[in-house]
Amino acid sequence: MGVNSTKLNDKETLAFDFGTFLRGIVQIKIAFMKNTYTIILVVILSFLFTNCAKTVDPVWGKLDETHCRPSWVGNSDYQIRKNLEALLRGDGVIPLKIRIKGNRNNNCESCLCFTGETYRISIDRSQLNWLIYYGFEVE
Repeated sequence: MGVNSTKLNDKETLAFDFGTFLRGIVQIKIAFMKNTYTIILVVILSFLFTNCAKTVDPVWGKLDETHCRPSWVGNSDYQIRKNLEALLRGDGVIPLKIRIKGNRNNNCESCLCFTGETYRISIDRSQLNWLIYYGFEVE
């Protein structure tokens, strides 16, 4: 804080320099804001990097479709994916990936005959029992 001294009537007095006072206040505010922004940046970055840890242990399940189709099979691959995902999510299972391969072959009408469609689902290993329940085999 700046202070100017002057002599008035042979007495020493101090005159207050308002401009210097304001500059000091502004410098304090700027320093405080820099420290605050630094702290906020460090906190945000620490949350970003600590939450990026991979906590999923993925496992693949496979189901070869037969002519006795599961209830979630629809007319298109898109509809099958949506139906299967809704069924699994309803049971608390979170599918990581769903893949459908092959083309349907309708040469045989027996439930023992495969249609040629294969469904593969990636889920967390802790939820594997649900895939086995729905008839999937672990790959």
